[in-house]
Amino acid sequence: MAGADRAAVNDHGATVLHAACCNPEANHRMLDLLVGMRTDRSVDVNAIYRPRTKKWHLIDVIMETMVRCGNRSLLTVEMSHVRGSTALHQAAQSGQSHLVEWLLAHGAKKSLGIKNKMG
Repeated sequence: MAGADRAAVNDHGATVLHAACCNPEANHRMLDLLVGMRTDRSVDVNAIYRPRTKKWHLIDVIMETMVRCGNRSLLTVEMSHVRGSTALHQAAQSGQSHLVEWLLAHGAKKSLGIKNKMG
């Protein structure tokens, strides 16, 4: 990963770690590479998914509202649960128990007390 910014955040507010925790092919070796030895502390395993643009904030609010009004499509449910979540939330929601264990072992215990915007 030479030259890559592992702490980068996209406009929707996701870090590379958030994205990896939603990937069904992800494993602990991938997270080891993304987080590295964490000597520089550039990758925060407790980073909160926050939209960085008004467009993405509005999209998230619309999806959250649709779910609250009864729309339970896969897209709306998945999109409605990202704002305010951490990589631990993403791994748990994706059924990635091995990533949940890795994250907890690498400092994500703080994320246990964080709720996303859907609760």
